[in-house]
Amino acid sequence: MKQFLLVLSVCMITTFGQVLAQSQTISGKVVSAADGEGIPGASISVLGTSRGTISDYEGKFSIEAEPGTTLVVSFVGMRSMSVPAAADMVVTLEEDTEVLDEVVVTALGISRSEKTLGYAAT
Repeated sequence: MKQFLLVLSVCMITTFGQVLAQSQTISGKVVSAADGEGIPGASISVLGTSRGTISDYEGKFSIEAEPGTTLVVSFVGMRSMSVPAAADMVVTLEEDTEVLDEVVVTALGISRSEKTLGYAAT
C-alpha cells in the first residue's frame, strides 16, 4: 500500500510540473544596438508556431511561450535574431544596411531601381 501511494504521489507531482511548464507569459524589450532605445513595432514570433506579437511604443512585448523555446525577433532595416525565451529578456537588434536598397516609385506606382530610370530622380 505504501508503494502504491508513493508511486501515485510521484506521478501526480510529475504531471503537475508538466502542466505548469506548458506555457507562460514571456515578456521583454527590443532595443536598438545603435542607441539603446526601444524599437516600436518589432515583430516577435514563436518559431514553428503561428503565435506572434509586436512591441509597443517603448519596445516592450509579452507573448505566450514555454521558457527555452526559440523566439524570432525582426524589424525592417535590422538583422533578425533567434533567441531562447526567458523571463524579462532584452533583445538587441543591429542595423542591417545591406537589406535596404534604393527604389524609386514612378507616377504610375511601378517600382523601379534608380539605375534603370532614364531620368534623374530626387
